[in-house]
Amino acid sequence: MENNELTKIDTYLIDVRAGLIKNKIIVITAACCIVLSIVVCAMIMVSGQNKAIEQIRIIDRQGYSYTSEIIDGQRATQLQMRAFLLNFCKLCYQFDSNNIEENLNRALQLGDGTVSGYIKKHQEPGGIYQAVTSLNRIAKINEPEFLNNLQILNNTFRSSFQQAIGSGGVIDRYMVYITGQLVYTTPAGLDNPNGFLITNFIETYEKYNPYE
Repeated sequence: MENNELTKIDTYLIDVRAGLIKNKIIVITAACCIVLSIVVCAMIMVSGQNKAIEQIRIIDRQGYSYTSEIIDGQRATQLQMRAFLLNFCKLCYQFDSNNIEENLNRALQLGDGTVSGYIKKHQEPGGIYQAVTSLNRIAKINEPEFLNNLQILNNTFRSSFQQAIGSGGVIDRYMVYITGQLVYTTPAGLDNPNGFLITNFIETYEKYNPYE
């Protein structure tokens, strides 16, 4: 009789232990699934955030990255193009006798033969670049006007802006009209961190008339 009771108790204890072990396995498995789900979700969120940040990275001439707002890729490309074109115009149209050679050499790296053709034209006797170097004059552009007038559609751009060239109280003012296309190329240095190249470039100069 006692042996039967002991056998029943042993069987009960074995069932209890088996149940506890089974419950532990279930709990551990559930915990592992929860932890794994959290890790996967965190990785997806971080990956998505990094991708979004990468899409909108704008790098200026000093090498700073701007990622202050989340915007779509198309808007980011527009901002990159605008920054690139502003830098190009500052190199081509804003200089003095001390930095003109360096600026023009840098500008030549941002465009094809259509850009270099206009630069060589202005370097000829009587050209704007030649006048700046020989007369020690300073050329500046109206940057807000350039950005306000800048239009980019399907990689084709156009803008107009005022350029002032002078020294002392003698200042000549011109209206500059530019148009062209941007194609993708290999990123190169701080002047071209996003990899653009200006093609089909056309430039028109007109003497500025404030009364028109």
